[in-house]
Amino acid sequence: MTVQPTDFATAQPFLDSAPLPMAVVSPQGEYLYVNEAGRRFFRYTDSDLLGQHYRSFIDGAPGTSGAFDAARAGQSSWVRREIRRGDGSVVVVDAGLSPLPDGNLLLIGRDATAEAQAEQRLRASEGLLNRTESISQAGSWSWDLKTGELVWSRGAYEVMGYDPESMIPTRQLLRDSAHPDDREAAREAFERMLAGQPTTTRHRVFRGDGALRWMETIAEPEFDAEGRPFRIIGSVRDITDAVLADESLRRSQRYLAEAQRLGHVGSWEDDLVSGDAMWSDEAYRILGREPGSVPPTAESFAAHVDPEDVATWREARDRAVAGQPAFARVRIHRPDGETRWVQVGTEPTVENGEVVHLVGYTQDITEQVAFEQSLRDQQSLLQEAERIGRTGSWIHDLEEPSVSWSDGTCRIFGFEPAEVSPRPGLAASLIHPDDADAWREAYGGMIKHGVPMSIRARIVQPGGAVRWVHARGEAIRRADGRTSRLIGSIHDVTEEAVLESALRDSALRLRQILESAPLPIILIDAEGLIEAMNPAAESVFGWTLAEMSGKPLSLLCDTDEIPGAGVHRGRRKDGVTFPLEATVASIRDEVGPGRQVVMCVDLTEREAREEQVRALQKTEALGTLVAGVAHDFNNLLTAISGSLTMLDEGVPGNWLTLADDATTRATDLVRRLLQFARGEAAEMDVVDLRTIASETVGIVRETFDRRIQLDVSYEPGLPPAYGNRTQLQQALLNLLVNARDAVMERALDTAVTFEPRIAVALSEGELDGQRAIRIAVVDNGVGVPDEVANRIFDPFFTTKSPKEGTGLGLAIVASTVRSHRGKITVEPRPGGGTAFVMLVPAAAGSQATDDAPGDEAEVESARLEGLRTLVVDDEFSLRHIALSMLEFEGAQVDVFASAEAVLAEFTPGAYDVAVVDLNMPGMNGWQLLDRLRELDPGLGIVVLSGYIDEARAETHRPDRMLPKPYQRDGLIEAILGAAERRAASRRRRHRLATTPATRTSHPIGWLVLGGPSRDRWALGTP
Repeated sequence: MTVQPTDFATAQPFLDSAPLPMAVVSPQGEYLYVNEAGRRFFRYTDSDLLGQHYRSFIDGAPGTSGAFDAARAGQSSWVRREIRRGDGSVVVVDAGLSPLPDGNLLLIGRDATAEAQAEQRLRASEGLLNRTESISQAGSWSWDLKTGELVWSRGAYEVMGYDPESMIPTRQLLRDSAHPDDREAAREAFERMLAGQPTTTRHRVFRGDGALRWMETIAEPEFDAEGRPFRIIGSVRDITDAVLADESLRRSQRYLAEAQRLGHVGSWEDDLVSGDAMWSDEAYRILGREPGSVPPTAESFAAHVDPEDVATWREARDRAVAGQPAFARVRIHRPDGETRWVQVGTEPTVENGEVVHLVGYTQDITEQVAFEQSLRDQQSLLQEAERIGRTGSWIHDLEEPSVSWSDGTCRIFGFEPAEVSPRPGLAASLIHPDDADAWREAYGGMIKHGVPMSIRARIVQPGGAVRWVHARGEAIRRADGRTSRLIGSIHDVTEEAVLESALRDSALRLRQILESAPLPIILIDAEGLIEAMNPAAESVFGWTLAEMSGKPLSLLCDTDEIPGAGVHRGRRKDGVTFPLEATVASIRDEVGPGRQVVMCVDLTEREAREEQVRALQKTEALGTLVAGVAHDFNNLLTAISGSLTMLDEGVPGNWLTLADDATTRATDLVRRLLQFARGEAAEMDVVDLRTIASETVGIVRETFDRRIQLDVSYEPGLPPAYGNRTQLQQALLNLLVNARDAVMERALDTAVTFEPRIAVALSEGELDGQRAIRIAVVDNGVGVPDEVANRIFDPFFTTKSPKEGTGLGLAIVASTVRSHRGKITVEPRPGGGTAFVMLVPAAAGSQATDDAPGDEAEVESARLEGLRTLVVDDEFSLRHIALSMLEFEGAQVDVFASAEAVLAEFTPGAYDVAVVDLNMPGMNGWQLLDRLRELDPGLGIVVLSGYIDEARAETHRPDRMLPKPYQRDGLIEAILGAAERRAASRRRRHRLATTPATRTSHPIGWLVLGGPSRDRWALGTP
C-alpha cells in the first residue's frame, strides 16, 4: 500500500518537531516517512531511506519480525537492535512499534548505545565477581532492613549450596541452616547487626546439599541521615579448610606433648647469640621439676647431673658448641632423691661458620638401661640353658653374606665355639646324605619364597657321630619381597627320636589288636584325647583315626569327661546322635599312667524299637482324643443345626444365642485339637532372638535370589537372650549369607533340578548346665568338606576366590558367639548341606513371654464407615457372610473368588484393607499376600484360615490373623487393626469417587451377577 504525503498533513508538523527519531513504515516494512531527528540520527537522506526495507539497516537478529507481526496485529511492542548508520557506525537503538489507524506502523527510536555498553560492562564485572567469589569460596549479600529483602550474589548461592533459579533467601532459611549447637551464637550476631554494629561470626551451617561446613560471615551496616541502619551488606566465606587446619595444628601440638610424655622425651633450645633458652614441659618433668620452676639453662641442667657424670655431659656439650652433633648418657638426681638415667642429644645450627643455636632432647632411659643389663644377664643364662637343653640359635645374613651360630649350635654340630668360624653352607655339608635333599628344599624355600622351615634330619659330626636334630627357621624379607636374613633354632632330639621309634613299634602291636576287634574300641591318652580307634569304631562313628587323633572324646560322646561304664549318647560325624553302652578299662605300660580303653556297643536298634513303642502309644492317645472330639463336635453340630431349624420354623426362643455359643465352643475344640497334633502351645512367645530372626530373614528375603526358599521356625516358650542385638543380628546375617552362597553354588553346578532351601530354627538348649537359645541355620547347599570343617571359623580362611570373600564372615560369627559366652558348631547334613548351630546363654532369671513378634496392639471394635475393603475367598457362603457383615458396618466392599481374579483387576491405592483366605486353589493366600505387598506396600492385610501355620505367618507377616470360624466382632476388630497398623506407614492416595454402601435390613439372600472371576452383589437369592 502506498501512502501519499498528504496523509501526514496533520501529524507531520508534530513528527518533524519531535526530538526523538520517528518514522512511518508500511505493513510490509518499507520506510514511508522519516522525521528530521530520524534523518540526523540515521545519518541518511530521504532518498536513502524512503522506500527501503527496514532489514537493510539492521543486523539479522531474531525478534524484529515478531515485533512487526505484533504491530500489524494491533499491539505495540519494543525491541532493541543494532543499527548501521549512513557513516558506517553502529549504534544500539530501542525501537517502539505502534499501529496507525490507516494500517501503517509508527516507529519511534531511542539511542541506547551507552546503556547497552554499561550493561555489557556490568555483566562482565558480575562475571568477574562471580568467578572471584567461586575461586575464593566466598559470596556477598545485602539485607534491606526496611523491606526485609535479602539478596545473595551468585557466589553466596554457591557457598551455601543452593540453586539461584529455584530458591529465594530468607532470614528463616539462615536460622534453620545453622547447626543446632551454633544457633544461639548466630542469633546474637543477628542482634548485633540490627543494632548497627559491624559483626564477624563463625559458625557451622548445613548447606542446601546437606553438607555441614564452617562459614565466616562479615556484616557492615549502612546508616540513613538520622543515623539509623537501613541496610546491611556483607560477605560469607567457607572457612572449613582453615578451621580443620587450625584444629589439626592444635591436635598435632597436643599429640606432640602427649608423645613426649608417653615416650619420656623432652625437647629444649638454647640460642647462643641472644641467650634465650626453652625447655618443654616433659624436659622439666624428667628432672622432677614443675614446668617453669627453674631457668631453662645448661647450668640448671648440670646441677642435676651426678658428679661422676658431669665431665661426660660437659664433653658432649663442648662438641656441640664446636659444631658437632653430640650425645651423652648420664645419671641425674631429682629433688625427691630419685636417680634416673637420661640420654641427652644435641644438634648445632651453624651460620657463617659460627654456632648460633643448639637444639636437643632429653630422654629418660632408666628402664632401657635396666633392660640392657637384664639382657646381658639373660644372654649369659641363655648360653647355659642352650647347653643344658641341647639347643642353639643361628642367623644367616644373605646380603653380607655371613653366618653366626650360638655356642649351643656349635656344640650340636660337634664343634667347640672357639674352634669354628661358621660360613654359608657349613651346616648343609654336615647333613646326613639321606636327608640332604629335604634339607636343601626346606632351606631354599625360606630363601626363595619366605616359607618357614621346620625339619627333622640327621647330622654327621666331624668325629663321625650321627645325631638327630630338629631345625626351625624363618625368613626376614625386605619391602621389595627379597629375603634379606634367615633366623632359626636347632635342637638335638636324638633321645626323642630313639623313644619315638620304640613307640612306633608299640603302636604297631596295639593297632593289630585294635583292628582285629569286632566292637568299637577307642584308646584315650592321659589328657583325655583320642590316641587310637579301630576300624569298627570308625564305621560306627563315621570318623577316621586321622580325623580324630588328638581330639577330645567329647566329639564322639555327650560328656567332656571319660565316660564311666553305662549308657551314653554317641555322636556320629554327620551330627546324628545315638545311644551307646561303654565299658572303660585303665591300662598301664611303659608309655606312662592314665591311659584308658573304651569299648562301645551301638544301641541304636534298641532305641528305635523303644521309639516305635512310644509312637504307638501316642497314636493310641491321639485316636482316643479324636474319638472324644468327634463325639463333642457332633453334639455341637447338633446344637447349631437344631437352633437354626427352630429359628427357621419360627419357634420362640433364644436360638441364635445357643447357636453362637455352640460355634464358640467348636472353635475352641478345634484349636485344642490342633495344639495337640502340633505339639506346641496355643500362643507363640515374643523373644528378642525371634524378633531378630524375623527381621533378618525379612531383610535377606528382598535381596537373595528369588529361587531360594527361606523358612523361619521358633520353639515356644523361648526365654530372652543376654547379648547385643546388633552383634547377634550380624552373626545371623553372616550365616544366612554363607548359606546363600552354598545353595547357589550347588544350583549353578548341578545338572539336575534343584530347589535351594535355607531354614532358620530357634529352640531352647543348654550350655554349661544353664538355659540357652539354640539358633540353627540349615541349608541344602554344597556342604563343608571334612578337610575344611576344622578351619572354617579361622580368620581369613576361605574357599572362595579373593573377589568373592575375605574369610572373615564366619570368623566374626565365632567371635560374636564367644563374646556372648556361647558356642557354635558346624554339622554336615545327610545328602548334602550344612547346619550351623549357635548356642547363646539366656538372660539370667528370664521368663518366657506371651507376646508375639511385632506390634500386635489391641484395637477397639468400631464401625467401618467408608473403609475400602477387598475380600478374597473361594467359598461362596463365606464370601457372602463377610460381605454382609462388612457392608452392614458401612464398609465399601469388593469380593473375589480367587487370587487370579484379584490380580487381574487390582489397582494400587484402591483399597485400605484386604481380607485373604489362605487355603485357595491355584495361587494360595500366602502367595497372594506377597504379591499384594509388592503392588501396594501400604495395603493392610488380614489372613483367614481354619489352620494358620505360625512359621509361615512369621515369614509372610500379615497385619492380622483371624482363625476360622470367626464372628463379626472378630472380623471387624482384625480389619480395623490392620488398617491402623498400615495407616502410619503409607501415604493416603487420592480416593476415587464411590457411591456409599446402602445399609439393608436383609442380612442374607444375594444374587451373583457378572463373570466367573469377580462377584457383583445385589439383593436377591444366592
